[in-house]
Amino acid sequence: MKNLIHGQSYISPDCPIIGQDGQAVIVEDEKQVYDADICDMHMLFETKQQRHERIVKQYEKLLAEKESERQCPENSYNLRVFNYPHGQQLAYYTNAVAYHNKPHEKLERSFQNTERTESEREHCINVSLARTKNTIYNIARSHSWKWFVTFTFNRTKTDASDFKEIMRKMSRNMNNTQQRKCSNLKYIVVPELHMDKTNYHFHGLFAGCDELQFVFSGKFDRKSGRPIFNIPNWSWGFSTATLVDDCAAASSYICKYITKETEHYLFGQRRYLSNASKTEPEKHFVSNTKMEIVESVADDIRYMKELVIKEAHRKVTFIELPPDTVEITHETGDTELPDNLNEN
Repeated sequence: MKNLIHGQSYISPDCPIIGQDGQAVIVEDEKQVYDADICDMHMLFETKQQRHERIVKQYEKLLAEKESERQCPENSYNLRVFNYPHGQQLAYYTNAVAYHNKPHEKLERSFQNTERTESEREHCINVSLARTKNTIYNIARSHSWKWFVTFTFNRTKTDASDFKEIMRKMSRNMNNTQQRKCSNLKYIVVPELHMDKTNYHFHGLFAGCDELQFVFSGKFDRKSGRPIFNIPNWSWGFSTATLVDDCAAASSYICKYITKETEHYLFGQRRYLSNASKTEPEKHFVSNTKMEIVESVADDIRYMKELVIKEAHRKVTFIELPPDTVEITHETGDTELPDNLNEN
């Protein structure tokens, strides 16, 4: 008698078929019954060769599943490439990010959610803060800036605590300057709350403003030693301007004025003014791992940072490189270029 599988029956070839009307008698050996699944019955009778072939097939199936995970899902990416004038930035995601190419429908807010918990409100503020800083950084990195400027308001002429009013005046001044004096003017300006926590002033970056007059103030910046200039065109108060010698550093510097505090006191307000375009990233799904990417560009890395996004259960690695360091190529056969990344 062979071993039996619990809950199943086995007809012994040595047992004659007996019973009424030719019904088979089912013989069970209760002493050797054990738990198993009917799908595993064949494993009781397979030879060593069959077992070897079964394990090899399971292993090949596992490899195929792993390979399919590395294939590009439809409308998704795990690498974004930003090609800026003064550098290239890679953003590698541990988990693929899905997206769609259809334009977003214009939605209207029909209600106000006033029942958010404190943690939910905090999450919304953090998301809004990150989105604002990313947009400002992208715009700033997308151009070659010449001047870093600061604008303050004469409080005897303007109520610098009225944010909407000073935003209106700043916007009007930028538009008039571009239309009347500097047709090629590119700018991005961000507000900052003064130390008195009441009044506002602006910091910004200028380019394409050779027609604009800059007058040396006779003073020098205490940290950098750069000469400080004034802008007579700014008639609403006091102004300063210094020459930019590192556009990437200036782009990061201007983002520091957008803080968590900013999101609280400028809730629902515009957080920057700009007429400059931003860089749209190239989106790819690459077969390379993060370590392979890092090793391939290790000698050229200027800066690298890893960010954990808990809500999305993924990590993002940002890698700063010289311009045109990485080129995405389609994989063909077994040929791989050592300095390139392979796109599926």
